[in-house]
Amino acid sequence: MLSLSESDIIDFSVPELYQGGERVEYNWRKIKWTCSNKKILKIKKSGEIVPKKEGKTYIKAVYKGQKIKIPVEVISPDLEMSNYKNNKQKHIITMTFKNNSSNDIKIDFSDLDVYGSAYDKYEDAIANISFGPRIIGEEEVLLHPEEKKKISFTYQPLKKRKINEGTIYFDIKYKGYDIDVMGINTDVSVYIYTLKDEL
Repeated sequence: MLSLSESDIIDFSVPELYQGGERVEYNWRKIKWTCSNKKILKIKKSGEIVPKKEGKTYIKAVYKGQKIKIPVEVISPDLEMSNYKNNKQKHIITMTFKNNSSNDIKIDFSDLDVYGSAYDKYEDAIANISFGPRIIGEEEVLLHPEEKKKISFTYQPLKKRKINEGTIYFDIKYKGYDIDVMGINTDVSVYIYTLKDEL
C-alpha cells in the first residue's frame, strides 16, 4: 500500500493523495515505484511523493517480482480566509471563507474547537486549553467555487491563563472526502492558520 506521511497540520497549499476516500498507506523500503502520469504526481525511488496537480492516476509498485497497480487521486482543496476580526468585548470572532477550488467545499463546524497553550512563569507550555467556541448560525456551510461567506463564532476568554495564540479546528468535505483542518494563518494568504495574539 502507498501513502503520504500524515501530519497534525493539513497544508492546503500542498495537494493530498487519496485512494478510495482514505489516505494511502505504504512501506517505501525495497519497493520500486513508478507513476503513470508524472504531471499529476512524481514518485521518487525512495517512495517519496511530490503531488503536482489535482487528478487521477496509477502508481505501480514492484516488490520481489510482485507487481501492484494502485489507483490514486491527488486533491487540493483551496480554502482561503480573510477579514479576520475579534470583538474582545462580545467575544465574537468573524472571518470570511472563500472557495478557490474548482469543486464545492462543505465546511462542517459541528466539531469546531479553538485551543490555546497555557504557559507557566518560566514560559513552558503546560496544557492546551479550549476556548469553548460556538458557531453562530448553521453548523454546515456549503461553498461553491469562487463563493465567499462570512463565519462567526463566540468563545470564552481565559482570564487566568497567559495565552500566546489560539488554533482553530474544524472539518471540510471535498470531492467526497472528509478532511480534518487545523487553522488558517491570519497573517498571510496561505491555508494553514493560527489565530496569533488575538484571543
